[in-house]
Amino acid sequence: MKTEIFLSCGKSDPRRTVSAMISLLCLLCIAAGINRKFPFGILKATAIDLMKVTDLLPMLFFVPLSLICLVLIINAYQGFQRPWILITFVIGTFALGCGFGMHDPFNAILMRVPENVPQSLRASMIFFDDKFGHWLFFAGFILVSLSVSCSELANPAERDFHPFFLLFLYSISALVALAIWKNMIHEETSTDIAVLFATCAILIALQAISGNFRLRRMPVLSATYLAYGGGAILSVLTWILF
Repeated sequence: MKTEIFLSCGKSDPRRTVSAMISLLCLLCIAAGINRKFPFGILKATAIDLMKVTDLLPMLFFVPLSLICLVLIINAYQGFQRPWILITFVIGTFALGCGFGMHDPFNAILMRVPENVPQSLRASMIFFDDKFGHWLFFAGFILVSLSVSCSELANPAERDFHPFFLLFLYSISALVALAIWKNMIHEETSTDIAVLFATCAILIALQAISGNFRLRRMPVLSATYLAYGGGAILSVLTWILF
């Protein structure tokens, strides 16, 4: 007998909302990658204190808008009817906010005015920047990803998504995988890669428990596997081969 969390909780068709929100999410991911690796023009301008426009866009635009998209996807799948999914999403969102709040400002200070940082504070700032801030971000990243994917896995669409949408989704997800690869290969990102693999592994295990393998009805899972897993695999292969 299937576990209760994977029983359908309604007959609503989420395909229209989910298609629109996933498309927007994929485009946001690509834009965020360009913002981080190829900032141009006004993106390089200083906006608030030491923070440049390119620093603020993820905190104040990309992530909040992405979370709104994810809320609408979870709602389309009626995921918030399950308290554990709601709690997981709220804790994940809180962890993401804390992670950004710790990492980004300290990172800007350490990168742009390192000579002004007192030696007595440097170790603490590095800890909150590269350690605790990253850990909180990773925790939030996993929890939010799991809450959205599990909402879909628990109550997938009753019909396949349109083939043209799926082709678009796979194409955009492949581009997101390339963006992840571009952001990972030239930095110390082994922990990031491990998080991507762990997220995919947890979802594969939950999918096996559910017994539902119709990925054409589960675009969130499909995009997650292709973007997260593809980006992580490409990065590891690059490190091994080059």
